[in-house]
Amino acid sequence: MTDALSFEDQVLLAFGELAGDAPMPLGEFIEEPHIAAGVAGLLGVDEAFVHSPAFFNSRERLQFLAAMQELEDRGLAKSRGTMGGDAFATTSSGRARVRELRERERARSAARVREARTRVLDELKGAATFTALDLERLGRAGISMEVYQEALRSLEEDGLIERADDSVPMLTAGWRLTATGRSQAGAPASRAGDDGWREAAKLKRELDLARQRPDTLIRDSELQRRVVDLLVAEASYDRAVREACVILESRVRAAIGAPADLVGTALMEQAFSPKAPKLKLSGIEAEQVGAMQLYRGLMAYHRNPAGHHVMDEFAAEEALRIVVWVDHLLALIAKALTPP
Repeated sequence: MTDALSFEDQVLLAFGELAGDAPMPLGEFIEEPHIAAGVAGLLGVDEAFVHSPAFFNSRERLQFLAAMQELEDRGLAKSRGTMGGDAFATTSSGRARVRELRERERARSAARVREARTRVLDELKGAATFTALDLERLGRAGISMEVYQEALRSLEEDGLIERADDSVPMLTAGWRLTATGRSQAGAPASRAGDDGWREAAKLKRELDLARQRPDTLIRDSELQRRVVDLLVAEASYDRAVREACVILESRVRAAIGAPADLVGTALMEQAFSPKAPKLKLSGIEAEQVGAMQLYRGLMAYHRNPAGHHVMDEFAAEEALRIVVWVDHLLALIAKALTPP
């Protein structure tokens, strides 16, 4: 690009990251290897080399010092000017230039993301269903995959595109335009409308879940009735985890006749206490302790966070694994209540 940063500007930015935005204390300088380490890649070496004795007489050091000399000549840095290894301090002009360069880089970055967004929308405009992006073709535009990933994230957040499977990485996932996205991209309206696409996506998720045979994975009838529909929803799978934990908590409370205000870890400790268990899973005290820790741990690690916070990071498959584990714990309760 014609507006790419010069080597000197990149050195100044690295220097500015170390020195900060405020004036450096009088008499304080930053040693040259610390600054050079920030541009080691541009010099074609690694940071270890920059901090080694070999750097002192190297061509790379001369290149670095030439850049620092240029910055000093322009009043953007000042050197300590001692014999041997040099050290540098910032100037007010240098700090102002760093702020200018950062703002310029932010603007360039935003422009790259905008261009990537446009290219993604164009890529999906003619797609009739969820489609993987042609990364090779998109890459020819000189835009990095990191920028495309940021573009996908922002388009998804803006409701212009949606992913076929949230558990698949963004760059390799299947994508399609939403109704809003089709309108913005100038694509023809969907034949069946956006609701049709959503129904198709839901059917796909149901099929994916069916392949894991939830009828055998989740055997508890109440758990099946209250949770399976949440596992095939479009998102918000933390709801399935939350509901499963509430079912387990209610089942334990009912089994031991505990009051409604006895909840969470305290409920599990009373129910499975190794000293006087109301739900006895083992006659061996160490094993009963282990059982108590299983139930208590689920409450502390999954029920409490999901009960008090929205947790969008749960993928459908992860939520299913937790629900299946709750199903196992429910079966153990039934076993404890069954006379020998």
